[in-house]
Amino acid sequence: MTKQQYFVPVNQYQQEQLTRGDLLFPLTSYRRDLHAYVGQEIIPHWHPELELFFLDEGIIQLSLAAHSYKIKPGEGFLLNSNTLHGLKCLSAAPCRYRSLVFDPAIVAGQLNSAFDLLYVRPLLKSSIPAWILTQNTEPLTDQISSLFDQAYFSEQTKKSGYEFEIRAALSQILLKINGSSKTALPINASKTESTLQKLLLWIDHHYAQPIKSATCG
Repeated sequence: MTKQQYFVPVNQYQQEQLTRGDLLFPLTSYRRDLHAYVGQEIIPHWHPELELFFLDEGIIQLSLAAHSYKIKPGEGFLLNSNTLHGLKCLSAAPCRYRSLVFDPAIVAGQLNSAFDLLYVRPLLKSSIPAWILTQNTEPLTDQISSLFDQAYFSEQTKKSGYEFEIRAALSQILLKINGSSKTALPINASKTESTLQKLLLWIDHHYAQPIKSATCG
């Protein structure tokens, strides 16, 4: 029986309240079992970072604002920035996963650089909330999984220069995602999902401002 109980700290707008890595390298790796979370699930939440996720054991359900997907071992997904999402274990057996949650600036580099303008920003501003990596998208899934393993191993070992290795792997992953439409959700984000994302962001940016009441003249 799993002793450790994890939970996702969120504010009143469901934004996750965690710091990724540090200012020098804003990235964090995770290796956990969904059974270790309270309720055996990760509640719906969102964060400005990208998240690359692969399932090692079990079966899980990825829930977005208007879609849900079943993920099997060896499959995974790349979540876009500010995507509302939750995860639930669908099996009694362990649902073990690994993930990398990272600031897109690791790949984009300097603002308005070629990396930022040509590759990272178009991905972030697309209407696609997530890219699903399944057996149906092979061999692309295998290629991205291999690059993910490289980046994950580098983060775990933290040998000299590991940041370069991770950045190189993540850069290749985003380049492959940008160059393929097969990994995208069957349809773009629904109007409901897009509106919800914008609403959450607006509230987060303006919650401290006073509310003005409208009057009819």
